[in-house]
Amino acid sequence: MIITLLSLKNIDDFKYYAKYLQFISCERRNKVNSLKFTHSKITSILAELLIRYNICNSLSLNNQDIKFIYNEYGKPSLKDYFNFDFSISHTDSTIVFISNNSPIGIDIERIKKSNLKLAKRFFTLHEYEYIKYSITPNEDFFKIWTMKEAHIKMLGTGLHTPLNSFNVLKPTKECYYYNMLYNDCEISICSKNNINLPIEIISIDIKALLEFFDKL
Repeated sequence: MIITLLSLKNIDDFKYYAKYLQFISCERRNKVNSLKFTHSKITSILAELLIRYNICNSLSLNNQDIKFIYNEYGKPSLKDYFNFDFSISHTDSTIVFISNNSPIGIDIERIKKSNLKLAKRFFTLHEYEYIKYSITPNEDFFKIWTMKEAHIKMLGTGLHTPLNSFNVLKPTKECYYYNMLYNDCEISICSKNNINLPIEIISIDIKALLEFFDKL
């Protein structure tokens, strides 16, 4: 299983990236236009370009043939390709993408100071106490947080599924988790089926990503 990772560096010139709006969906263009900050706008453009780049290479599709449909909670999927599921996540410095032939979710968060009040409110008691008594509370807080985010992305329900309604420390046969550290970030995956190990991270830089679309 492969995670494609895009590092976000020096993305402050919206005019430079605006020309790539032509390669993304109308829904994404509307989202970009609704965002306030330049970094968020560019990140949103690059996120869909990364999705499309991976779909083109995985399924040998032309970019113009990629059509997305959305479930009732807004999760996108690839029209007419029901055995291809994907998920994407980003921090302020990194975007990650993963795909699978069954439902999958991914989340990445930069490790900061843990928040026990947040954990008590949104996590199960078991998860909260695990963090409370941990010798590495910052890492464990974001480990659990990203596993939960990956879980609801896999389900495609977003926060309509309460985060305290399931315990990631006690996985069931209906979901499988994988977690890793990457630089100063936690990355978690949740899959409906067994996760094929090892997990490989393939980095692509912004220049290479944009060159792919420049050639279309």
